[in-house]
Parts: sequence; C-alpha cells; structure tokens
Amino acid sequence: AVFIDPEKFTASMVEKNPNHVKTIISDLLKTSPDCVLGTYHTGCRYFLVVICPKWEIVWYLDSPRPR
Repeated sequence: AVFIDPEKFTASMVEKNPNHVKTIISDLLKTSPDCVLGTYHTGCRYFLVVICPKWEIVWYLDSPRPR
C-alpha cells in the first residue's frame, strides 16, 4: 500500500486545486498495484480513504465522535 501525503489531501486542497489532487492520486495509483491510503480531514472529523484499483472500489471510513 502507498500513502497519500496528508498535506496534499486536505479539504482546502481539494476545494482549491482538485486537479492537482487528482494528479497526485493518479500518479500514486500507477505505482501501487494494491491500494492507496489517505487520511482526509474535513475540518471537524477524519476519514480514511482506501482506493483499490485491483478491485475497482473505493472505501471511506468515517470517524464520528460519540455523543
């Protein structure tokens, strides 16, 4: 598995420069035969994003805080 640099996969980066984020993920997918992992912070919570091109699937795991 390959990890996306968390500084390049932030909510503000995705909003401001989505094509740059797509390029980063695309480049990583070319080097990883299994999957790419990334943590994504929305400002109030984290998501774990798992991209598996081999199975043509993307998972995201949410970290809701208990109330």
